[in-house]
Formats: sequence, C-alpha cells, structure tokens
Amino acid sequence: MVANVNAQTWNETGDAGSLPADAQVITAGGALTNITGNAGGTDSDMYLLQVNDAANFRATTNEPDGGSATFDTQLWLFDDAVNNQGFHSTLLSVATDGSGQTVPGPGNYYVAISTFGNDPLSAGGEIFNQVTFTETSGPDGVGGGSPIIGWDTPGSNGGNAYNILLTGTKGVPEPATLGLLGLGALAMIRRRR
Repeated sequence: MVANVNAQTWNETGDAGSLPADAQVITAGGALTNITGNAGGTDSDMYLLQVNDAANFRATTNEPDGGSATFDTQLWLFDDAVNNQGFHSTLLSVATDGSGQTVPGPGNYYVAISTFGNDPLSAGGEIFNQVTFTETSGPDGVGGGSPIIGWDTPGSNGGNAYNILLTGTKGVPEPATLGLLGLGALAMIRRRR
C-alpha cells in the first residue's frame, strides 16, 4: 500500500479489504486522528493501526463527536488475541454491554467499518450479540471466542463516504523501518564485540 507519511488523517487508498489478510495498513506518522473512505452496501473496510493509549481509545462516526458518515455505520475492533469489540457508531475503551471487555493495552489492532446489518463472523458464528443500538459490545456472540473470517450480510445501502474520528491511535511502523531498526541493532551488537 502507498503510505500517507507524516499524516494525521489516513485516506483510504483504492478499496480497503474486509479481513485482516487484506486490511489496509496505516503507516501514518504521529497521532492518527481520522480515517476517511467509502464503503458500499456489501463493503466492509478494515484498517490495521496501532492503539498507543488503550485507556483513551475511541473511534466514532457520530457527527456531534467529530466523525461523519452518509450511511448507518457499525464500527468493529479486532486484535490477534480475539479481544473483539463492536458497536454501531462509536467504539470505547470499555464495553458498555456488561461483558467487561476492554481494549487490553497498546498494540496493533484492526478497526473495521460496515453498513448497519453487516456483522462479522467467526467459524463459530456471529462474534457479537448487540442488544441495543447504543452499546459497545464485547465478543458475546456464539462465535465470540474465535477470529473473524467473514461478514454475514450485505448490510443496508452504502456506497457512501465516512470519516472515523480516532483518539489513542497512531500508524504502525512501516516494514522497511522495522527492518532498518533491526539491522541497526545488529550493527550495534557487532560493534561491541
């Protein structure tokens, strides 16, 4: 993917994928405050980013809070350890559904956006069981203990723009940067010998 270097807003490049294997990797430098893009009726967009302040993590498309969308959105948060969270238009650091789920700490996470009614699935079934339109849900669905493998329905009509407002996030280091850091560490070790 083409990187938006040193940007605070990430603009979807092409079409972000809908699963971790094809998620768009955000390599923006510094604090990441917004993700902008377009999602269609059958489209879910997923982004890999870094949560650096888990206690203050927040993602929203609610206009009064600074986000926006021209369709009814749902936001989702996934990590490699199956600490999943989902909600219709705002994600918080702590679930509001009584599950006690929290963003466990700093690290790389996948943030996904879908149209209302298009929910993530694992091999066991639906990952989330939202009871209300205003809850941040822990992975309390029948498939909540397993990673995402797909989406259940095409959702409502989409093809529209969104702006996800974020706090507590930044881009992930570029693989080339990580490689150089690793080489630098090896060079330092060699010099000490």
